[in-house]
Amino acid sequence: MTSSPTRREGLIPLKVRLMALLTFAVFTFGVVNLLVVGRVSYRALSLEQSRRLSFAAGLLARRVEHPILHDDRVELHALLDESVALDPDLDYVVASDAQGAVLGHTFDSEIPDWVFSRELASIDREQEVLFRSEEGTLYRELAKPVLDGSLGFVRVGLDESGARAEVKSLLSVLAAMVTLFLVSGIAATIWVARRITTPLTSIIDAVEAFDLIGEPVSLNVQTGDELEVVATHVQSMTERLQRLYQAERARERDLARVERLAALGSLAAGLAHELNNPLAGIKSAAQRLPRIPSDSDRISEYASVIEDASRRMERVLKGMLDFSRPREVNLEAVSVADCVGSAIDLAQARIRKSCITFNLAPALPPVEADPDLLIQVLLNLLLNAADAMDCCDPTMECDSPKIAISAESDGDSVDLWVRDRGPGVPDEYRERIFDPFFSSKADGKGTGLGLPTSWSLIRDMGGNLTLESKVDEFGAGFLITLPTARKGQ
Repeated sequence: MTSSPTRREGLIPLKVRLMALLTFAVFTFGVVNLLVVGRVSYRALSLEQSRRLSFAAGLLARRVEHPILHDDRVELHALLDESVALDPDLDYVVASDAQGAVLGHTFDSEIPDWVFSRELASIDREQEVLFRSEEGTLYRELAKPVLDGSLGFVRVGLDESGARAEVKSLLSVLAAMVTLFLVSGIAATIWVARRITTPLTSIIDAVEAFDLIGEPVSLNVQTGDELEVVATHVQSMTERLQRLYQAERARERDLARVERLAALGSLAAGLAHELNNPLAGIKSAAQRLPRIPSDSDRISEYASVIEDASRRMERVLKGMLDFSRPREVNLEAVSVADCVGSAIDLAQARIRKSCITFNLAPALPPVEADPDLLIQVLLNLLLNAADAMDCCDPTMECDSPKIAISAESDGDSVDLWVRDRGPGVPDEYRERIFDPFFSSKADGKGTGLGLPTSWSLIRDMGGNLTLESKVDEFGAGFLITLPTARKGQ
């Protein structure tokens, strides 16, 4: 008996799962960090830009009061140029009067058109705006009133490219770190996965190849962790299973032997009747032979009677001896009809053939079974049926069949039914019917091993034996299911 292999088709390997999980975790962590750090960094730089812009604009608004008040354009231009020179982050400064006319600026040439394309900041409050020039440059601009706006205001602009470049540089470094973590994580995952999955694969392969009657499992897993403990326990468990299986098989062989002997004992009375007739014929012929020493024809006739009777006795005794001989399970292609016929012949010591009817489907395929053990199972079921019906006395003719045997096949297996017209199995006994030593018969009429042994033998042949519910006019019914023989067997 071989343990059922575990199906691994369609399963995602643990190594792949670990790699996918870590990759997803690192990638998600990296993306979240890029978004969060990028956003936080840009907001921090923007706040810093706003502060510097506010400070620079406020300082200029106070310093240009005097030049604007005295209409000193030279001093005004000098102050504006000095501010831009001292703070390289300032991109431009524009000073206007209260009516919006430009009084001074820091552009190298004329003021670009985009300076006038927007609405000017209100003179009674500060207003910071972000806008993009015609060339595509993003600027941050702040307007500060000069002397509460009565003299005008100054507009100071910062190029946002620097701040955004810093953020991009920071994000690039962070992305490089995330990529490094990702690559390192994948490498670490591969190493961890191999360390875990390689021993696991060895354990799985050993378990899948485990055979109860094969060689013991040998696992050489030396990881120094829980996997080594698991491998040791798996190996120990398989060894215990093999020992228990061998002990169980020995017990089942003993039970089968006991049941065979019990069946032989049950057949003893019928066997005496079966042998009595040919013995009587032999005795009668032997007594008459001395009376006709010269009648060759009569001597030949009596010799033939003696020979036929002897062969009949030999056949009966050989069947009994073969049935009682213990043996291992040897599977081969077996004809169901032949096994049924042999079981009926053996059962004649207890049941007349006229009490049994069998209806086998045409072209029934052979089954994979041990013929002797299948005959034993069928004989056990027939004897149980005979015990359930007093009308199956071998010395009496049956007015109608009391036991029905039928079989049919779906191509993959053969279903074989043995039913009788007895009282059936009481509901309270149905759950225990296959328990060893349980019997519903009167004391001294059963061992309680027939059905458990039959169930065990059919199981060893790869089949199944079940008790049917009450069917039509039948009382008890048993279903034997056996696999059909493989082609070429």
